[in-house]
Amino acid sequence: MLYYLLTTIYVLTCLVLLLVILLNPVWKQEMQLPPQPPQVDFLVDASRSMAFDQPNNRSRHVQAVIQGIDGRLQDPAHPRVQLYRFGERLASASDLSALRPSDDASRLAEALEQLPQRFSRVPPQAIVVFSDGAVDDAHRLSEIAAAYRRMQIPVHVYPVGGTQLRGDVAIDELVVPPRSEAGAKVP
Repeated sequence: MLYYLLTTIYVLTCLVLLLVILLNPVWKQEMQLPPQPPQVDFLVDASRSMAFDQPNNRSRHVQAVIQGIDGRLQDPAHPRVQLYRFGERLASASDLSALRPSDDASRLAEALEQLPQRFSRVPPQAIVVFSDGAVDDAHRLSEIAAAYRRMQIPVHVYPVGGTQLRGDVAIDELVVPPRSEAGAKVP
């Protein structure tokens, strides 16, 4: 009798195990990571034309705007801002002091072409360009804007500079001979 009882228990145990195997239970555990804040890339013109407009030049105006934006974004989930400077070439800027206007050219189209190579795994939510509009390769900007449109990355422009100042040239130093007559041509 004990033999039949043990055999029955053994057979029932095997059937229950077989039923559990056929049901294919899956124990799943999920861990959700904290959300990554979105990133916004700031491209700041670092050409010499950004030093125009005295006493507060264009470059200082842009730096004040960026500081103001950073001051308003106190929420821990605010977008991360990545600073870049462009002029003769695109370069990452660690802080606002690296945005001094010292380059001889302003190549915005070239900078926008090189920027996607610097994207992390997730591209930025937007790109903001701070410039006075005196760029050397403006004829290529429409095709590059179309490429960013296809990538679904909006490009915003924050124009700086006064409307009274025209051109992209300023006299840095002028040397005049001490004796010259009015209306005379001098070297």
